[in-house]
Amino acid sequence: PMIELYVMSFCPYGVQMEEVMAPVIGLLKDSIDLRVRYIASVEGDSIATAQSMHGSSEAVEDVRQLCIAKYASGSYWNYLAAFNTQCYPVWNNAERLAACQQEVTTRLGINGDTIDRCTAGQEGLELLRADETMVGTRRVTSSPTLIINGQVYSGARTPDAIKQAICGQFDVKPSACDIV
Repeated sequence: PMIELYVMSFCPYGVQMEEVMAPVIGLLKDSIDLRVRYIASVEGDSIATAQSMHGSSEAVEDVRQLCIAKYASGSYWNYLAAFNTQCYPVWNNAERLAACQQEVTTRLGINGDTIDRCTAGQEGLELLRADETMVGTRRVTSSPTLIINGQVYSGARTPDAIKQAICGQFDVKPSACDIV
């Protein structure tokens, strides 16, 4: 199944949904095509022109997470878990946020220089523009929005309910669907 999770990195409900999704991803990661997409807009030709509901610093973190997904995909969900626990609570303090991002990236062995170049450059901007296009195509208006095989999920926000919804989309269910 194709799973799309639309979020904003500083959205409390998006953060909550990422935490709920983490065990589901742990179980089904080899059986699903998952894309986390970010809800933001790009007005110009630099990251400084990107905006999200919680401000431009949120759009920058959205791009940072897109770059981590591209260049350190094996650490992406670990980064989200650490970011959401440690950095999200200080998102409105730029100095503390930057220090936290650096600490988490370093601790997880993610190449900070590569991520910083991607985030600040055209590559990161293009990743965000691609998500902006998908947000428009899918008509997503809120964070979080979970889409499973093209259908917006509206069930309970629990790991088991989401797992069952995803597992219901398989022609042949993987054994992970039977794990409680």
